[in-house]
Amino acid sequence: MADKPWKAFERKVAAEFNTSRQLMKGTDEKADIIHSLFEVDCKLRKAWSIPTLFRELRDSARRKNKSPVLVLRKPGKKITYAVVELSTFTSLAKAAGWLDMDAVEGDISDTEQAAGKWSHNTAASRIEVAAGAGSMGFWLP
Repeated sequence: MADKPWKAFERKVAAEFNTSRQLMKGTDEKADIIHSLFEVDCKLRKAWSIPTLFRELRDSARRKNKSPVLVLRKPGKKITYAVVELSTFTSLAKAAGWLDMDAVEGDISDTEQAAGKWSHNTAASRIEVAAGAGSMGFWLP
């Protein structure tokens, strides 16, 4: 029998993290994915309450000294979103060299800088970042 869609989604996300699904979760357990650094919760739903879901995951992650990662996808859609704390994103982006403005290809206009928007092209991916109102989103299509 084939996996239910949410189980298949969790397996795919686990593969992205080079790990596996957590099979039996307790009532206090939020993570769907077993990882040493991240507390990863996957949601395959038509609608989300991101602040509520992330708050619960963050509380669980803090108890384990891990970084929360909320992975979201709507059924039938191809785009998968990862919601992380800004500090987690900037740490990862700095480690990857994405925030080295000298390495960004092309000029960034004053308008884009003032708006906190820029794009970075690499051979492997296109990263678009829009910062504002205390939040940051990123897409890796």
